[in-house]
Amino acid sequence: MSTPTPDNNAQAPQVVYTKEPKKPWYKRIGCMVALAILAIIVIIIVAISFAAKQVQDDADTEHTITYSITGDTTDAIATYSTSDTEQAQDTAVTAGWSKDVNVKGYFGATLNATNGAQSDGAITCTISVKGKELATNTATGAGATARCNTSSQDIKAADK
Repeated sequence: MSTPTPDNNAQAPQVVYTKEPKKPWYKRIGCMVALAILAIIVIIIVAISFAAKQVQDDADTEHTITYSITGDTTDAIATYSTSDTEQAQDTAVTAGWSKDVNVKGYFGATLNATNGAQSDGAITCTISVKGKELATNTATGAGATARCNTSSQDIKAADK
């Protein structure tokens, strides 16, 4: 048997490399990731803007709160909130006392009704908005204090 002899004239097969056409810029992975991040950022900004507008609208909404004292008292002190940080006080009030206060913003209302030293009967405080009673409490005895509190969420819900 004979061994084949190499053919020096034969050429090695050539491999042809073809370049794939470039993808359009918007189909490249880097661009897709950047566009996705940009879309997420825009969505977050829009959501924050919407929330900020809601907060501002709530802060600008005016509510009328009615504070009242009932019971047997003939000489009481009414201490009530008029804003987020301020309070007012009326002295020498009797049963049947009532006060309407207009407030804006995030405002939790408080009313403390304190019997005078000579009033030993019952004293009841009430906080209401548009006739809806939000808080009530009763105390009895000389110097006794009935405390009423309500949240800004309760005020907002009652004012609808």
